[in-house]
Amino acid sequence: MKITYVGYSDVMIGLLLADSRFQIMSVITGKDKLSAGTKDAIKERGIPYFEVTEKKDLLQLRQEFLYDAVIMYEFGLILPKEITEESNIYNIHPGDIDTNRGAHPVRWTILLGETETKMTMYRIDGIDEGYIIGERACTVDADDDYLSLKEKMEGFLPCLLDRFVDVYMGKLPIGRLSKGGAYRRKVEEADYRINPDKDSYSVIKRKINAMIDFGGAVLVSEDKKYRVSRADLIDGQIHMSCEPFIWK
Repeated sequence: MKITYVGYSDVMIGLLLADSRFQIMSVITGKDKLSAGTKDAIKERGIPYFEVTEKKDLLQLRQEFLYDAVIMYEFGLILPKEITEESNIYNIHPGDIDTNRGAHPVRWTILLGETETKMTMYRIDGIDEGYIIGERACTVDADDDYLSLKEKMEGFLPCLLDRFVDVYMGKLPIGRLSKGGAYRRKVEEADYRINPDKDSYSVIKRKINAMIDFGGAVLVSEDKKYRVSRADLIDGQIHMSCEPFIWK
């Protein structure tokens, strides 16, 4: 099957390169998003790859969306309607598209204290809308942070690719159409800023865990901003590990 991969996941590219069912014709990714090792692996195979920074850049690559299928995972731009209408695009979304559409589903899952989420693959028919190819439930533990939860969810990628191939080949029927699910905006600093007077220990932990890949939550005290990377409950008191804020 001839495909284009759209995104910047080293994990997904590695899976696709190792799977003989897929012939990667091109990779479309964000500027400076791929690791050096992944770039080298793509170059060794002679696979063209294109770095884009804006939605309009994609219109110059419309021909790359016309192979048998496009597989998309971890891509920060919304595809132009002109492309989605003429292409066979399958997106993998690390969230339940009935309840958690949008750009930051893993972070919202943690911030909201949800105990279960889904890894979802669907054929695109809108922004995080379309015909479900497969979905796998994932338990969220109290100590899960962004990195650990994302790793657990990516463990379902191989079985979703298996399901995709079976649906594409007509061995399994395509799933239901998901439309109009709850759309969550991008996570903003206010969502992970700690309010010491109001936030409980569990809320503080969730804010830290949701942003652990950026150093943790944010605390503002006496007009100074700090990163909070850890919180402990000792004798009923919350103790936080802080350092001056540096945007990563």
